[in-house]
Formats: sequence, C-alpha cells, structure tokens
Amino acid sequence: MDGRFKKGKVPWNKGLKGTYTLPNENETSFKDGNKHPRYKPVGSERVDKDGYTVLKVADRHWELKHRHIWKLATGLKIPQGNVILFKDGNIANLEIDNLLMISRKQLAVYNKHFKKTSSGEINESILNLINLKIDINEKKKR
Repeated sequence: MDGRFKKGKVPWNKGLKGTYTLPNENETSFKDGNKHPRYKPVGSERVDKDGYTVLKVADRHWELKHRHIWKLATGLKIPQGNVILFKDGNIANLEIDNLLMISRKQLAVYNKHFKKTSSGEINESILNLINLKIDINEKKKR
C-alpha cells in the first residue's frame, strides 16, 4: 500500500466546490446574499499592527489611507519605486500637506543618515541633503 489512488478510482470529493468540502456541505453553504460575520463594507477603516490607517476601497482590496489620499488629491498614480511619507513623522496626520512622495533610494539615505538625528520631520533642507548624498555616491561610483 503506497497511498496512491489505483487507476479508475474516483475520489470522494470529485465535482464538489469550496475549500473544505464535506459531503452535503455545498447544498447549504455560500448562499447568495449571505455575508461573513466579519464582513466590512467598502469605505471601512481599520488600524493595522503598525498603526497605519487602512481603507477598504473595494471588496477584498484594502489600501493604506495615506496612499489613497495622495492619489485622490494629486490625480496621479504612485510610480513603482516611490513611497508616500509623513513630513512630520506622525502617521495619524493624514492631511495632504503632510504627505510627501520620495523614491526608495531617498528613503534609504534618509533612514540611514537623518531619521535618528532629526526630530522625525522631513523638510526641504533634509531632502536637499539626501539628494546631495545620492549625487555624491553616484559620482564616486563613476
């Protein structure tokens, strides 16, 4: 006995649908109009384990609220390789004036050199220093 089906043997759950199919389960489960007890409507918000506010934008699709606000306010998609940061470092402050789009390269330089030394705020001078460090590193590589 090697645990495999013999040729011609039909498995008991052939033709049944669902993830945990037991005999007669599909006759009563998943009826139209029934919602899961934890179902949340589109527009619902929750706070994730890191403290970020997450917004339900479609069924089975949640999005970070600050990214959603940025896209609505600017009318632009966030390009791949970019992130949205909070200028004052407060993730609960979702005002559009507090949101800033930077590249992941800029974020890496910020986290390495400036995050611990500044008060958590990103301002124009810090952005200029970040861009200067990136330019210096690129010139060194050449």
